[in-house]
Amino acid sequence: MAFIRRVVISCLIGMGILFPISSYNVVFAQDEIPTVMDGLVNRVIDLHPSFLNHIAGARNTDIDISVLESTTKHEGKIYEQAQQWKTEIKPKMEDSKKEILNYNSEFQSTYDEIQNQITSKNKDEILKLLEVMQSRITNKKQSVTEFLATLKDYMKDVTTSSQQLQNDRMGVQATMDGYRASLDSLYDQLYNTTSDTVREQLENQTAEISIKLYDNLEPLYKDENVMIDSINGVNDGVLNVGWIISLEDMNTNWTILDTKLKKLIQNMKDASDINWTFITDDMSTVKEAWDNIYKRTEEL
Repeated sequence: MAFIRRVVISCLIGMGILFPISSYNVVFAQDEIPTVMDGLVNRVIDLHPSFLNHIAGARNTDIDISVLESTTKHEGKIYEQAQQWKTEIKPKMEDSKKEILNYNSEFQSTYDEIQNQITSKNKDEILKLLEVMQSRITNKKQSVTEFLATLKDYMKDVTTSSQQLQNDRMGVQATMDGYRASLDSLYDQLYNTTSDTVREQLENQTAEISIKLYDNLEPLYKDENVMIDSINGVNDGVLNVGWIISLEDMNTNWTILDTKLKKLIQNMKDASDINWTFITDDMSTVKEAWDNIYKRTEEL
């Protein structure tokens, strides 16, 4: 979320989710994602006061005021999104993760009991256990799906904010380029003049423009670069390549698990003569899907 384009989600987030942006190149280990995203969020928050000060300094130049107003608006939006990560998105992710990890012991216990009942060929008890398991799985799958949707929307909003700030940066850069062209011209005149009076005037003009360029605009431009590069770095690698793959893979396993349980329950209800080998194989598929979900959850 804001956040995002070359690494993120780095930053990291949820139980089966994320957002559409451009291509991604760097893949980080899954256990790095929270650290990367938290680092991005903290960087944005820490940079906020400096950013505002440098916008104020840029008002002492000839830059179009609309550029500064737009920059203020979009940096403020990114700052709000960083706060949203800390107060809303990350806590929701941690709650979802904790809920799934805590269910593992119940799943394994229920699975072992079903295996015992298969050995005893106790159809009624197996159905009862499967229905309880399926109900639990359906509820948790819904939670993951909702979080995935929330995360995708969040990261999409962050990416939009980053793109808007990039457009603002172009306005700052254009003004800086104009000042650089003016300085080049003044330097040429200084080199060619033989008049002390003219030289003094040129030196004064050079000093005035240098202050506007290097003291007033360049600090703001650097802040924009730091924020944009940080967001793009998280998005391209961690958030998309890391989280999307991990969360979407998890979501796929939820679907396999949910579908297999429903089909297994219905087949047992409909069958007059149960093939217990098939039931055992189906339960192995169920366990494999759950174990994959649990593994992916631990990586988040």
